[in-house]
Amino acid sequence: MRVAVIDIGSPKKDKKGKNNVGWAIVGRKSDCGTDLDKCVESLARALEAGPLALGFEAPMFVPMREEPKALMKARRGESKAFSAGAGAAVLVTATVVVPYVLRRLKKSRSGCDGDA
Repeated sequence: MRVAVIDIGSPKKDKKGKNNVGWAIVGRKSDCGTDLDKCVESLARALEAGPLALGFEAPMFVPMREEPKALMKARRGESKAFSAGAGAAVLVTATVVVPYVLRRLKKSRSGCDGDA
């Protein structure tokens, strides 16, 4: 089995030509990079070879609280709430990057129309 992770960030290049996306696939044939479309191509090849576990390094949920004063509280063991600085930015970025990757991956697989 191969394991892949995408570190969520903006795929748009900045003035220095860099972006904030990083990805890696480990296993029989490892690969890594910063180009999101190349990531999808590599994920598709990995899937053709067998099972693949894919993870995203980004907040994928927000805590639900019952008390209004605790709505923005940090989780136990963490110093900052999910809504602080980078956490909030990555949460929002993930809401568009994750579906993009999954749609492109689905479309790359034979027999899938890519509509989701």
